[in-house]
Amino acid sequence: MKHLIICTLFTLLVISCNKEETSSNITQENLIACWKHDSEAQTTDGNTTYLMTKCEVKDFPASWFRYSIIFEEDNKGSELLLAPNDAHSYHDITWRLSDQNLTINGLFEEVEYSVEFISAESILLTKN
Repeated sequence: MKHLIICTLFTLLVISCNKEETSSNITQENLIACWKHDSEAQTTDGNTTYLMTKCEVKDFPASWFRYSIIFEEDNKGSELLLAPNDAHSYHDITWRLSDQNLTINGLFEEVEYSVEFISAESILLTKN
């Protein structure tokens, strides 16, 4: 009986340690990549949050417009914007990450998001 209790406690400890690793804080190195809005998988309000998935992880279905952003080193990058005439084009941005807050300074505005690490391939951006 003692062995069963010890084994159960050990298993719970291992599971809790693994959960902490998957919910770890995101770093600048984690962000450096191309990200696309995964609207098909998103379950939250798409007006205030964006489920972003790395571009190379999946083939995204055709879409009229899909927000995408590229984070590069030195806090530079680009984001795909939609113009009033439906033209899609990438524009330069600067960005910074402080704790779990991401600030993107784009062509038209500066937007602040809280970043939630979902997996190595997905993050959730929520407007502050």
